[in-house]
Amino acid sequence: MIDDAYAEWYKARFGVALDRNMVFLVLQALQGHPESGHLWETYINKILSLPELSFHSTTHDRTIYSGVFVGEPILLLHQVDDFALACCCESTATSVYDFIGKALQQPHEAQPPFTYLGLLSDYNGVDVQQTADYIEMTSAGYIDCLLCIHG
Repeated sequence: MIDDAYAEWYKARFGVALDRNMVFLVLQALQGHPESGHLWETYINKILSLPELSFHSTTHDRTIYSGVFVGEPILLLHQVDDFALACCCESTATSVYDFIGKALQQPHEAQPPFTYLGLLSDYNGVDVQQTADYIEMTSAGYIDCLLCIHG
């Protein structure tokens, strides 16, 4: 139901009294709302488990997923709406990101709200260096930033 404060503001702003039994369709979770994290998790899990992607959460951590996309094994990590993908071919990564973006796109949106940003260089404060032989993860950049901030 529409609360008193909103109904009064709407009447003052537009000169129309709203029926307080009306409800508004909310197209996206409200940032900071206690349920928004759970709603997002449910929503993104439905997309990741679609037959075209068929990602499954790993036993170790439910934010790490494994799956096979067009015959290529993939690992996917997500922390809320930050995604990192590990696969052999960059073209596979762009295809997966495109698929997820199109699945996330709402009818009122001109562009998908999800884009491929290229090879990973940092993720949630962790520096990532990718080479043909290894992947190195460090916190050097984060530690340097902390040291500068705190003198």
